[in-house]
Amino acid sequence: MDKIDFRNLRNKVKSEGLLSTSPKVSLLIITFETLMFIILFYFLINTEVFSFSYWSLIIISGIGMFRFFTLLHDCGHRTLFKTKSRNTWAGLFCSMFCFIPYFPWRDLHIQHHKWVGVIDKDPTQVGLIKLRQASIVKRNLFRLVWWLCIPIPSIQLIFTVFWAYPFKALIKHDHSEAKKGLFSILICLLPHAILLATFGGKAYFIYVLPIIICFFIWFETINFTHHSGLFPFTSKTRNKPIPLHEQDSVTRSSTFFTFGSTLLCYNFNFHTEHHYFPTVPWHNLPKVTQLMQEFPKNKDYNDVSFLAFSAYLRTKDPVDLYIKSQFKTINLKEK
Repeated sequence: MDKIDFRNLRNKVKSEGLLSTSPKVSLLIITFETLMFIILFYFLINTEVFSFSYWSLIIISGIGMFRFFTLLHDCGHRTLFKTKSRNTWAGLFCSMFCFIPYFPWRDLHIQHHKWVGVIDKDPTQVGLIKLRQASIVKRNLFRLVWWLCIPIPSIQLIFTVFWAYPFKALIKHDHSEAKKGLFSILICLLPHAILLATFGGKAYFIYVLPIIICFFIWFETINFTHHSGLFPFTSKTRNKPIPLHEQDSVTRSSTFFTFGSTLLCYNFNFHTEHHYFPTVPWHNLPKVTQLMQEFPKNKDYNDVSFLAFSAYLRTKDPVDLYIKSQFKTINLKEK
């Protein structure tokens, strides 16, 4: 976006109060999501296994896990509550429902916003560089799981980046980060330990594991629309972060059906808007999109249909998609 237009848009966002948090609404939503998750799980364990109702509840619960992740995401940006401590405790609570340790995710996500588009500096994307050194067998396996929508890439991202973070900190003798990260992991594991102790391994495998897998699939489907094919730089070609007003060139938003954004991901699909203004709460992101209509058309703004574009991504060769984009941004158009 043009720098002057961005400055004017930012002033408009501030004047409209879109940077304001709504603690009461946030508390209500967390309470609602928690009760809903418990109710869904109660019906699930009392439903015939592998029936239509069973799979429906699994899918709905998996999407519910992603909504918890979106709330955790807002906590990381301190936009769910007004104080740092309340966002921290809320983030830790939400992490129990979305299997992502809060402190490692928060700290690494800040680096993602700083270095998005510079692939070897962005901790959430740097692993893709390894594809260049991968053997033919590994590349073909990556293609296979991509085309079959098996969520191994998202599982690998979550565990090798976020779960591994405190252990990497230990190796670097950064004991403060390691302690926070390990504490986050323990918080994540607590409800699963309780479920295993209460229902046993067989029930956990039948009722809990499918929900987690569904979450991984939805996590991957939502997130991979945001930056796929948009990694034009390495630190050798750009050693400075991309400023906020230019991050539309390395970020993509997607559109759902009416109310779909709220129901399915709490507006996480308004991703370019989020990169413009990381401290705008999730419920105000659609209003940012509306304000953008008052400014000249932005040729760098990427907006695609979520379903069509997600399906189109799966037809692409993922190896080419990620390797080539390290040197030249791939122009992916919705078909």
